[in-house]
This record gives sequence, C-alpha cells and structure tokens, in this order.
Amino acid sequence: MKKMFLFVCVLVLSAAMVSTMNAQSKMNLGVGVDVLLPMGTFGDQNNLGFGGTAQFQMEFTPMFTGGVEAGYFTWGGKEIEGFSYSFHTIPIRVFGKYFFQPKGGFRPYVMAGLGLSFYSQSLPSITIGGFGTVGGGSVTGSNLNIYPAVGFEYPLSPKLNLDVNAKYDIILATGGSFSNVAFRAGVNFPIGS
Repeated sequence: MKKMFLFVCVLVLSAAMVSTMNAQSKMNLGVGVDVLLPMGTFGDQNNLGFGGTAQFQMEFTPMFTGGVEAGYFTWGGKEIEGFSYSFHTIPIRVFGKYFFQPKGGFRPYVMAGLGLSFYSQSLPSITIGGFGTVGGGSVTGSNLNIYPAVGFEYPLSPKLNLDVNAKYDIILATGGSFSNVAFRAGVNFPIGS
C-alpha cells in the first residue's frame, strides 16, 4: 500500500509540474547513457550495470529545474557456485536540480531524485539427475528509489547541452538495499516554445 501511495504522489507531482507550465517556461528533454557500479552485498552478487535514461525537465528559476525521468538498467549476475542470474530495473522518478551558476558556460549542480524502481530478477535453475529441474523463473516487484547526485551541464551549441553526473543510487528493499554508484552522460535539448 505504501508503494502505491508513493507512486500516486509521484504522478500527482508530475501532473502539477505540467499544469504549471506556461509559454514563458523553459523545458527540455534529455537522453543519456548510464553505467552503474554495484556496492555492498548487491556488488557481491552483480557485475557492472548498464542502461539509459530519458528526462523531462522544466526551469522554475534560472538556478533551479525539476522534472521526471524514466530509464532501464540491467546487471549481469556474478557466477556463484556455477550459477548466474540477472537483475533489471525500470526507475520512474521525480528530481530537482540546483545550479551554482546562471546560464552561459560550465554550470555545476547538485541534484536529488525520488521515485519507484520496478525490478525483475531471473533466478538460476539446477538440473538434478533423476529429480528434474528445480529453481528458475523470476521475481518481480517495486521499491522506493532515492539518490543524491552532483554534476554539470556544458553548452555544446546554442540548443544542445552536455549533461554529466554521478549519483549514489539506492533502491530500498525489505531487509536491506541495492546500492550503486552511477555515472550518466547525456545531452539536453529544448522542447516547446
């Protein structure tokens, strides 16, 4: 129930942001590639992760933007006792980004995100002579996903910005968490008027 409540809150916030847009608002769309380094016990079981994200963001002030993002990440499982598995997530999050400098040139920022991460984990199967196959299949679910990040934007052209950041991405699960140090490189371009 808590997960559903959080998901509804994310949708309401997203709708509120879209409804406050006017012709003077600055909006952009960003696409990027992500590399994720799993940490802790999650790192003990998983290899390097890869994926991509798309972001919609709107400028509220010259120093603050906010938006929504969605992506897809996948990790290959390390081989443990001859078996391996994979882990996949689809994060849907809202975020806020505070810039330390106004537009024009190198713009460092801090960022925070909150949302849900929908996951799927494939499980290994074992074939035992005379008994058949046991295990296999997959487990799915969703958990709260939060992150703090630091990064920068840099203009590549009048209409295109490079956006690079590093974040500590945490998926909070019952009995623990899945943590990653994530690196993203992308481009942002304006949309709308």
